[in-house]
Amino acid sequence: MQKNLRIWTKIFFIVLIALVPTLVITVYSVTSARYASISKKEQFLDNLCEGFINEQRLICRSAKELLQAVSQTRAVGRADYATLDVYFKSLMKIYPDYAVLLAADEAGSVVASGVGKTGYSLSDREYFSDALRRREFTASSFLYSKSTGAPSIIYSLPAEIASGASLVLIAAYDLSYYNTELSLQRIPDDGTILEIFDAHGRRLFSSSGMNSDKPGDFVLSELQALSSIGERAETRTIQIGGEKYLASSQTLSDSGQKFTVTVRIPYDVVLYEAGVPIARVLILMLFACIAAFAVCIQMARRLFVDRIIRLTEFSKSLADGDLAVRSGMNRAHDEITDLMIAFNRMAASLEDRTRDSERILEEKENLLLELKKRVADNLQLLSSIVHLQQIHATDEPVKKALQTTHSRIMALSMVYETLFRFSDVESIVMQEYCTGLCDYLVSLYSEIGSKVQCSVSGIDISLSIERALPLALVINELVSNSLLHAFGIGDEGFIDIEFLDAAQGMAVLSIIDNGRGFDESVRKGDSLGYEMIEALVSQLNGSLLIDRCDSGSRVRVFFPLA
Repeated sequence: MQKNLRIWTKIFFIVLIALVPTLVITVYSVTSARYASISKKEQFLDNLCEGFINEQRLICRSAKELLQAVSQTRAVGRADYATLDVYFKSLMKIYPDYAVLLAADEAGSVVASGVGKTGYSLSDREYFSDALRRREFTASSFLYSKSTGAPSIIYSLPAEIASGASLVLIAAYDLSYYNTELSLQRIPDDGTILEIFDAHGRRLFSSSGMNSDKPGDFVLSELQALSSIGERAETRTIQIGGEKYLASSQTLSDSGQKFTVTVRIPYDVVLYEAGVPIARVLILMLFACIAAFAVCIQMARRLFVDRIIRLTEFSKSLADGDLAVRSGMNRAHDEITDLMIAFNRMAASLEDRTRDSERILEEKENLLLELKKRVADNLQLLSSIVHLQQIHATDEPVKKALQTTHSRIMALSMVYETLFRFSDVESIVMQEYCTGLCDYLVSLYSEIGSKVQCSVSGIDISLSIERALPLALVINELVSNSLLHAFGIGDEGFIDIEFLDAAQGMAVLSIIDNGRGFDESVRKGDSLGYEMIEALVSQLNGSLLIDRCDSGSRVRVFFPLA
C-alpha cells in the first residue's frame, strides 16, 4: 500500500505541475481582464463626461446664437421696446427652456421682457456689469431669475442701438430643462450620478433624483476639488461619505464662466461589474481544471498505476514461490508492456529452471537413497558373515570378539534402517534409533539381559547421518558394556537412555544403569571399546563424563547438535 501511495502522489504532483501553467495563465488573464474592465469603465465615464460637456457647450452656443439673432433685428436697432416685447414672447414659446428673455439699458433698467415685467433694475447683477465691461457674450453662474424666480443660468449679449448706446440682451436658461436637454438615457441605471456645477460650486443639475441635491446648493467639497482638473476628462477614485467612487470630471470655460461636469459611480459597482465575467471565467476554468485533473488521474490509473500494481502483485507471487504466475498484457504496446513481457519470460525461465533443478534433485535423492540402501544391505551381509563365523568359532575369546564386532556392525546397519523407516534422506531420529538398538542388544545378550529393562526418554532430536553414525557407535558400546559388566545372569535392572537440552546448541546423551557400578578394571580389560568411545566423542567435538557409584553408573556425553 505504501508503494501505491507513492505512485499516486507522484502522479498527483505531475498532473498538478502540468496544470500550474494553466492556472497561472488563468490568474494572469483574470487579473488583466479585471484591469481591462476597470479601464473600460473609466473610458466609459470619460466619454460620458465628454458628451455632457459638449451638450453644455451646445446650450451655451444656442443661447449665444439666439441673442445674436435678436441683436440683428430692427427692433433692437431702433430701440423699439414694444416690438421687442412681442418678439421675446414669441421666442419664449418657441424656446420654452428659457425662463425669460429680456433687454436692459446701460443703466440696468429692464426695458423689454418676454414675461411683461419691466422697469426693475439689474445693475446689481454681476453678469450685467461683466457683459458691459467685456462687450461680448457672457454667461453667469447660478442665479434665481428676478422676473420668474426660476433657478437659471443667465446669458447676456451687449448690442448697440441707433443712438450709439448699448442694450444688453439677456436669456435666462431654466435649469429644470436640463432633464430634457441632456441625453440622460446614456446614464446607466447602476448608481451612476451626473452633476453639473458652476465655478462657485453651486449645483446646476444632478441626476441622483434626491431632494437634497437641489439646484443652487453647493456640491460636495470632494466634487469641487475636481474642478481643478482641467478641460480634459480625467478619471480618479474619490471618497464621499466613507464610500469609494470612480469619478470622471471635465471643466468647460466658456463666455467668461466655468462649468464643471462630473460623472461618478460607486467603486463597488465597478468591481462587481468587473468581477461577474471574471467569476464566470474562474468557475469555468475551475470546472475545466477539475475535469482535466480527473481525466488525467483516470488515464494514469488505467495506463500506468493499475498495470504497475498488477505487475507488483505478480512479482510478490513470484517471490513467494508461485512460478506459474503470468502478467496479463495490455492492448497498448509501450514500455510497461515490454516490462510485462520481460517479466513473463523471466517467470517462465525460472519455472523451467526450477523444474529442472527439482528433477535433478529428485534424481540425486533417489541415487543417494539407493546408495545408502546398498550400504545397509552390505552391512547386513557383513553382519551375517560375522555371525556365521561366530557360530563356527570354537575358542571362547574369539566368539566374544566376533559377538562384539557383530553388535558394532548391527549398530551401523540399524542407523540406515532407521533412516529408511522413520527419517528423511539427510537426518536420523535418534529416539527411534535407540529404541531399536536397545531391543537388539537385549536380545543379543539374552542370557544376561533377559530381565533388564531398557528405556529411551528426553527430547526428540534429529541428527545428520555424519553425526548420527559416531553417536550410534558410542551408544552401542555404552549399552553393551552395561549389559556385559553391570549385570549378572538373571539379574533384574534397567538401562535408561535420555537426551537432554544443554542450551546454546548443545545436547547431552545420558546413559544410566542400576548395576554393580563402574569397575576401572573393566576399562583396562577392554581398551579397544573405550578407545573407540573416546575417539568417537572427539569426532563429535564433544566431551565424556563418567560417574561411578555403588548403585550403578552414569555416563554423559556432551556434544553440539550441528
